[in-house]
Amino acid sequence: MNASSVAATPQLATTSWDDGHPSDLRVVAALLEKHGLSGTFYVPCTNSEGRPVMRAAEIAELGRQFEIRGHTRDHVILTDLAPRLTADQILTNKQGIRRSLTWKCISRAIGRKARPILATSAPSSSTFPSRDFHEPA
Repeated sequence: MNASSVAATPQLATTSWDDGHPSDLRVVAALLEKHGLSGTFYVPCTNSEGRPVMRAAEIAELGRQFEIRGHTRDHVILTDLAPRLTADQILTNKQGIRRSLTWKCISRAIGRKARPILATSAPSSSTFPSRDFHEPA
């Protein structure tokens, strides 16, 4: 492969930002925009560790340019919770994000060691009223 074919090959980079801190809007989004990069921001409703999180207006502003995804309601480790509490954390966060945005919010919560939390961990399939929660192929 020569240098001209490498330069002509499109490159893809993705970034993701966790925890919904207000500086994500002021600092991270500005840097991504400056460099022409995209990003996905995972936003909780509150932070059980006491750290600040973006307000609804800030989430909506960020979401006009970047992808917003659900985190958990309280920024907790879902694998430490009972299945019903896990479902509540995911669904309540999704509802909160949807109130901030005028478009669909997708949630993909992660447990310890980056283990996905899937609909199969819910007490029943009726707990998840949409197709947003499914096991990836």
